[in-house]
Amino acid sequence: MRWRRRKQIPVPRSGFDLDTSLLQFNRRQDGLSVRDILGDSGSGKTSGVLAHLVGATHALGCSLIHVSVKPADPAYWTALAESWGRPVRRVRIGTDRFNPLAYEHFRTDDGGGLVEDLTRLITLSLRRQGGSGGSGVDGFWRSDAERYVRHLVTIFTIAEVPLSYRLIYETLQTLPASPEEVGDPEWQQRCPAFGAREVANGKTLTAIEEADLDTAGRFLLSTVPTTPDRTRASTVATISSALDPLIRGPIGEALCGAPDTWRPHECFTRSPVLILDAPLQTFGAVGATIQRIWLTAIQRAILRRSIDESSRPVVLVADEFQEFLDPEDDPAFMRTARDRMGCMVLATQCVGNIRAACSGGRDPRAAAEAILGLPAVKFFGATSDPETLRYAGEVFAKSWQARVSHGMSEREGGDGRPGGGSGGRNANFSLDLHDDVPAIEILRLARGGPASNWHTEAFCSVSGRTWRATGRPSIKVAFNQYRPA
Repeated sequence: MRWRRRKQIPVPRSGFDLDTSLLQFNRRQDGLSVRDILGDSGSGKTSGVLAHLVGATHALGCSLIHVSVKPADPAYWTALAESWGRPVRRVRIGTDRFNPLAYEHFRTDDGGGLVEDLTRLITLSLRRQGGSGGSGVDGFWRSDAERYVRHLVTIFTIAEVPLSYRLIYETLQTLPASPEEVGDPEWQQRCPAFGAREVANGKTLTAIEEADLDTAGRFLLSTVPTTPDRTRASTVATISSALDPLIRGPIGEALCGAPDTWRPHECFTRSPVLILDAPLQTFGAVGATIQRIWLTAIQRAILRRSIDESSRPVVLVADEFQEFLDPEDDPAFMRTARDRMGCMVLATQCVGNIRAACSGGRDPRAAAEAILGLPAVKFFGATSDPETLRYAGEVFAKSWQARVSHGMSEREGGDGRPGGGSGGRNANFSLDLHDDVPAIEILRLARGGPASNWHTEAFCSVSGRTWRATGRPSIKVAFNQYRPA
C-alpha cells in the first residue's frame, strides 16, 4: 500500500510548544524535545492500524464493541463510527444498568442458570486481583472463596432469587460464626441465604435440585459455622474485598440496579456499535473490572447466538488490551468464536504487557503464549522494546539471505619486491539465515504526527501467507492517521 507524502505545512501553535528543544547533542541539532521526554510520540497504533481496521469493519456493516481506557476514547470511536453513518450505543456509568448475574440466571436458552458459570462471573473480580494465581497460599484462598460462592449461588438459583453482586456480598457478611448462631431466629431472619433455603424447600424440586440444595444447605448450616474462625474470616475477606468496589455508588447501580437498560445481545441485533464508556483513567481499576464483566457477558452472548444468512461478524476491539485481559476466558473465546462469526482485535504497546497481565492466572506462561499465538493477523508498529523485537523476529521467522564479500591479494616476486609476483581479486558468496524483518527496520518505522506527515507504518504478517508484492511472509504498510474533525 503506497501513500503520497504530503508537503509539511507549519501549523500555528497556541500555548506551550511541545517541540521546544530541551537538549542538543551536536551541531546537527540532534537532541531531545519536551515531546520526547513526555513520551508523546507512540507507534500510532490507535490512530493508524487500529482506526483503519475499525473503519473497514464499519464499511462492511459489522457489529463492533469497544472498551475505553482514556476519557477521550468513547468520543474518538463514536466520531469514527458516525463518519461511516453507523448508529452508536454508549453504555455509561451513572446512566445505564445491567445486572449480568440476573441476566445469566434467568435467560431461557441453553446453558442459562448454570451454577458454575455464575460462580465464574462473581469471582471474576477476584481473578483480576494481583497475586491470585492458582498455586500456593493465594491459590488456596481463591479456591476456598469459589467454594463459598458456589454453594450460595446454588441456594439462590434453586429458590429463584435474583442474583446480584450486592446480594452475594451481604450474604457473606452474615454467614454463621458458630453452631449456636444457626438456631438463633434473629440470625435466620438476617441471613439472605437461610431465607432463600426455606423458600427452596417449599418448592417442587427435581432429584438433582434436591441433592444440590441438601449439599449447599449442609455447607451453610454445618460446615461454615464449624470452620476455624481465622480460616473462615480469611476466605470471606478474600472474596468480599474483591466484590466491595462493585456494590457502591454509581458502579453498584450500573451492575446491581434494576431494571436493565441494555443487554449483551444488543451488540449484534439493535445496536451495531456498542461502546463501553467506563474509562480506566476516570474510574481506576474498577473501571477496567466492570468493563471486563460486561465484556465477558458479551463474549458468552456471541458464543451462543444463532447464525443464519443475515448474520454479520461481531468484532470486539480492545485498545490497551492488557487492562481488560482475562487469561482464562479470552483464549477460550478466541479459539471457539470463529464459527459464531466473532473475533477480537487487540492492541498493546509491547508483548510484556500481555505476559504481565497473565501473571495472576493458573498457568501464566501458557495463557500468555495462547493470547500471543492465537491471532492469525499481526501488525508490528515502531517499538524499541527488546522483548517485542525478539517476538517479532520469531513471528516473521528467518530467511536465507545471500552475503557477498570481495577481496584482493598480491604476492611478492622472486626478488622480494611487492608486485613482482602474481596477485588477483576474489569474491565469496554465502547463504546465511537472518531475520526476515531485522529489528532495525521496526525501529525505523514512521510513528505518525507532524514529523511523519501524519502517517504511520507497520509490518504485517498473516499465518501461512506469502505476500505477492514481496515474496516473503512480511509486508510493510502505511496508514494515514485518523484525526476526528
